[in-house]
Amino acid sequence: MPITPSRRRGEYAKTADRRRQIVDAAAAVFSRSGFMQASLSEIAERADISVAGLNHHFSTKTQLLEAVFDHKQRETEARFTSTDPMALLRAALDLAEQGQSDPQGTRFFAVMSTEATSPDHPAHEYFRRRYETTLDLVRASFVTLREQGRLRPGVDPADAARAYIGLSDGLQIQALYQPEAFSQADVMRRIISEMLTEPL
Repeated sequence: MPITPSRRRGEYAKTADRRRQIVDAAAAVFSRSGFMQASLSEIAERADISVAGLNHHFSTKTQLLEAVFDHKQRETEARFTSTDPMALLRAALDLAEQGQSDPQGTRFFAVMSTEATSPDHPAHEYFRRRYETTLDLVRASFVTLREQGRLRPGVDPADAARAYIGLSDGLQIQALYQPEAFSQADVMRRIISEMLTEPL
């Protein structure tokens, strides 16, 4: 029987769904075991697929890790589309709020970012670029706010950007240990607002 366009679309959709299941399973296993200790057999079992079937979609564990990062990066970038600096900072607060409701995602980044401090780790360059890009984006937002007269006198944009990143990462870790004790977004909003001439 010839393959019709509708059949091809159906097959592509099934393939995309299966890849997404594998990526979700990998994220869960990496968040618990880290990259080095995670095994493809454990990921395959969680995704309810054979190792051979998993290798059909991702031939190596590194490819699978890249797919997890790509998926998470697309989700993050979709939130940061505005050029208004206050809107970007508020989007960051929304991301913090979402992260607190997704402890598995938070654990993934906590485990992987720590493990990837080793220069020979497959994710080392990813996290180096991620911190560099985030720092540049947040610093540029604070520079614009200073130009607009919305940054308090004496606040250095570069220092404010590093403080923001340290605050964000530190609160994420605390929330894993005390998930109901506080709101990451609320704490960040109050502290960042102290740097501004208006509430965030």
